[in-house]
Amino acid sequence: MEIIKGDTVYKVSENSKNWTVKKESDKLSVSFNVSKELCKTEQELREYVLSNSELF
Repeated sequence: MEIIKGDTVYKVSENSKNWTVKKESDKLSVSFNVSKELCKTEQELREYVLSNSELF
């Protein structure tokens, strides 16, 4: 799954207990683990990423 926020594309993978949200550029790769207790569904995760300007 991908989440697009402005010019940034986040690639998302699902694990049993969390979501991994990854952003890659030519020289840097950053990933965030978001607990499924915080975001249970893909839609909740998408809303969290799009509304959280401090992390994403």
